[in-house]
Amino acid sequence: MRWGLTEAHLTRANFQAALHSFLPPAEKKQLIDQLQEAYGFVHFTLPSSSSSTSPSGTRTSTPPPKPSVTFGTWADRS
Repeated sequence: MRWGLTEAHLTRANFQAALHSFLPPAEKKQLIDQLQEAYGFVHFTLPSSSSSTSPSGTRTSTPPPKPSVTFGTWADRS
């Protein structure tokens, strides 16, 4: 069976998995360095430490308001 994935797809998946892992920053950098060495990359850099690499870092503190939905009974219909 073929999935249609290329070596580039798998390489990118490995780097994305390392980048978005729950490792502490120092261990994450070490893992990225190991991947760079294994794949022969020299220009891959981690985002600055001031920006978070977790999805929660991109969220605002207050979520946008959700639409209000009210459910009534048949008797409440007018």
